[in-house]
Amino acid sequence: MMPLTLSILQAGKQAGKMDKLTKARARLILKHPVWGALLMHLEPVEAPGLGTCGTDGRTLYYDQEQLDKWTDDEVMGVIAHEGAHCAFQHISRCQHRERDKWNVATDMAANEILVADGLTLPANVLFPPNDLKGKSAEEIYAKLK
Repeated sequence: MMPLTLSILQAGKQAGKMDKLTKARARLILKHPVWGALLMHLEPVEAPGLGTCGTDGRTLYYDQEQLDKWTDDEVMGVIAHEGAHCAFQHISRCQHRERDKWNVATDMAANEILVADGLTLPANVLFPPNDLKGKSAEEIYAKLK
C-alpha cells in the first residue's frame, strides 16, 4: 500500500498538475500530521466566488482564485483551519446559536490554536481580543456583541 502522502501527490500528478491545494494538503501531513490527518476525510470541491475556504464537515469547499492569492503557507493554515472546525465539532456545537456570530467565535478560537501550533494564516483572519485569549468558542460567543 502506498503511503498517504504519496497517494495525495500521485492524485495531483494524475490531474495533470500539482495544484496549490494538493501541495498544501501533502505539506500539512508532513509538517503538521495531526492537522493534515483531519483533512483526509474532507472531499475537496471547488466553489468559485466563495472568496475563501469552508466546510460542512464532509466537504472542503475552496475558491481557487483565492487560493492563488495566498502563499503556500497561508493555504496550509487555511485548510488546517477548516479541519479544526471538524475536529472541534464546531458545526454540531452551534445548536441554537446565531450562525454568523458562532462562526466568528469558532474562527477566533481555532485561529488562536493554529497560530500557537506554528501555522501561518492570512493577515485578515480573526483572533480573540486579549481578554478572550485561551477561551472556548462558547465563552467567546457569549462576549461578542
